Amino acid sequence: MWYTTTVDNSANVGQYSCIVLDWNQQPAICYYDATNNKLKLARWNGSSWSTQVIDDGGIYCSMVCGYFALYISYQGSSGNLKRATISYSGSVTSEVVDSSTNISSTCIAYKYPSLSICYTSGTRIKYAVPRSGGGWNIYDTGHDGNYVSLVLDLDGNPHISAVYNAVQLIYLYKSGSDWIRSVVDYARNKQTSIQLDNNNRVCIVYSNKMTDTLKYAYNTGIDWRCVEFNRGGLVDGSLKIVSNKFYISCAGTEGNVFYYTIEDYWQIETLPPTDVVGYIDLQIGSGDKAYISYCGNNNSLNHISNATGSWVNDIIDTSGTVRHTSIALINQNLHE
Repeated sequence: MWYTTTVDNSANVGQYSCIVLDWNQQPAICYYDATNNKLKLARWNGSSWSTQVIDDGGIYCSMVCGYFALYISYQGSSGNLKRATISYSGSVTSEVVDSSTNISSTCIAYKYPSLSICYTSGTRIKYAVPRSGGGWNIYDTGHDGNYVSLVLDLDGNPHISAVYNAVQLIYLYKSGSDWIRSVVDYARNKQTSIQLDNNNRVCIVYSNKMTDTLKYAYNTGIDWRCVEFNRGGLVDGSLKIVSNKFYISCAGTEGNVFYYTIEDYWQIETLPPTDVVGYIDLQIGSGDKAYISYCGNNNSLNHISNATGSWVNDIIDTSGTVRHTSIALINQNLHE
C-alpha cells in the first residue's frame, strides 16, 4: 500500500532533508527551503503537521537524535558551519561552530556522551567537538576531501571516509594529535558510507560511477580488501552493521531500490519502487527491520520499510527538490 503526505507545499522545499522520530514516536523532518533560504523543521502531532523556521541557510544539513535533543549540523546563511539544538520542550538554539565561509558536506554523529561534526571547509576535512565550558574545538585533519561520512567508536573516537579529488576513496582516523590517512580504493564516486563491525573493523560502502558498480571495502588490520558486487547498475549505497550482520541499500540505475543482507553469503532483494534517483540512506531497527529513505525521480522524499512484514513505500513530500536524505534510529525508533 502506498501513502502520500504533503508536509510543506511551499515552492522549492525539501532539499537536504532528514527525518527522526521524537520521544513521543512522532516523526520530525528538518529540510532546506530554497525559496526562502531557511532551515525548517516539520513535526507531526498525531493528526497534522506543523512547521517552524529553525534558522537562515540550512543546506548540507545532517541530523541526529541525542539525549532528549535533536541536533542538526548545516551551512549557515553566511556559508559558516552551525549547529542547532531542538530540546525536548521544543525550544531552539543555534550556534556558530566554525566561522569559515566555505563550508560543505557536513555529517553529525552522536555516541553518548560524545557529539561530533565532520565537515569540509574549502577542500580541507575538519572535525569539531564541543568544549565542556562552551564553544568548540576545531581540528584540522591536514587532509583534503569531500562527501564525508563519520562514525564514532565505543570510546567516541572518530572514523571518517571521504572522496579525494573525485577519484580516491580515503579513510581517516585520529591517533593522538595526528590524523592518519590511507587510500582505500580508486573509484569515481560522490557518496561514502562508513561503519564499524563488532570487532571495531572499518567497513565502507561506495559506488564506482565510472562503471555503475557498488563496492564494499573492509580493513583486515594489515591492508584494505575491496569487493565489487557482481551486479552492475548500482549506485549510492548505504551500509549498516547490527550485531555483526551487514545490511546495504542502494539505488539501481534503472530506478529500483536494492537491499542486500549477509550472514554467510550476500542475499539481494529488489524492492517495489521504480522511480528512484538516489540519495539513499538506511537504518536497521529491532527484529532486523529495515528503514530506507531515498529521492524519487520527481524530486520527492520517499521512505520504504518492511517493519510491517512486507515492503511499504511512503511518499513524504512532493513539493520541492529533495537531495541527500538521511535516516537514523534511536531506542529502535525511526529517524530520517
